[in-house]
Amino acid sequence: MNILMLEHGGYPLPITRELIEVLEEESERRDFDPTKTGIIFSFKAPAYTPEAGGFHPVEIALGTNLRLLYITDFAYYGQPPFAELEKEIDFDFSGWTLSHQGEEYPIEEQAELYEAWQYNFIAYYRMGAYEISVSELY
Repeated sequence: MNILMLEHGGYPLPITRELIEVLEEESERRDFDPTKTGIIFSFKAPAYTPEAGGFHPVEIALGTNLRLLYITDFAYYGQPPFAELEKEIDFDFSGWTLSHQGEEYPIEEQAELYEAWQYNFIAYYRMGAYEISVSELY
């Protein structure tokens, strides 16, 4: 399965070609049609713990129209052994909002944060920091 026609225009923030390539590369290894189900990409760093830190888990969802719905970056909050994995940054491309540590903002006002996040995520991906799973959204 290949989503080379991933929709990348018309968003409140720019989606880099590099991010599109990551999603296309990972989608090519799957055997379901995202235009019928939507698709969720889960990027997890096995060594990430509340004690040691590390690369935050990330979830990226595309709708059946192959448009980006959201990107969520998770982090541990609280002290071990009671720390819980929670949303730290949530870029909601369908609602044009960004939530960061519980505060909500218009997404276009957070372009600098998004650009830094996107740059770092792609670098971590290229380093092989993540185990990746892909599933149907619906």
